[in-house]
Amino acid sequence: MSNLTKKALAEALKQSIQEKDLSDITISELTTMCDLKRQTFYYHFTDIYDLLKWLYTNEVIEEIKSDSTISSWQKCYSYIFNYIKNNKRLIIGTYNSIAREYFHNFLYLQTNEFVSKVIEEKSRLQNISSSNKAFLTNYYKNVLIGFIKDWIEDGMKEEPTILIAKIDSILEGSIELFLKNSQEKNNKVK
Repeated sequence: MSNLTKKALAEALKQSIQEKDLSDITISELTTMCDLKRQTFYYHFTDIYDLLKWLYTNEVIEEIKSDSTISSWQKCYSYIFNYIKNNKRLIIGTYNSIAREYFHNFLYLQTNEFVSKVIEEKSRLQNISSSNKAFLTNYYKNVLIGFIKDWIEDGMKEEPTILIAKIDSILEGSIELFLKNSQEKNNKVK
């Protein structure tokens, strides 16, 4: 029952943001839409931004984690780009409000997780320091998030598949090259 209530409130938020700015949406409005008491909202969330954080976590992050077909950064990023595009008004509403930080945190956490998995996988047979792995993860995380931010700010005009293909053509082989160069420098120091 608890998850159903949270999902209903999240859907009400997504509906409301189609018509008004995030800062103009009230808890009373959301609870009325769901035929709930105002106190029920506070049982689950501290405020609308807490609901927004839950929404991103459960509609995107948990979905990506539970989908066994998402095995590459391209598929993961495709899922994120498509979610953003399909929920354009929600994302723009969040992005243009004080809740932008929630969206950025969502991007950083999700991107960091899958980039670090890629780095670990590609470096498992090499002797790469954890600091170099962390550097590489941080670098690619920021590059990929930068592409998303620019895409949003540009009005999401380009199709996600085209953008991901462009990013892939830039990244293809660059992780391996860094790892190779890093290992060669480690070997010279020894």
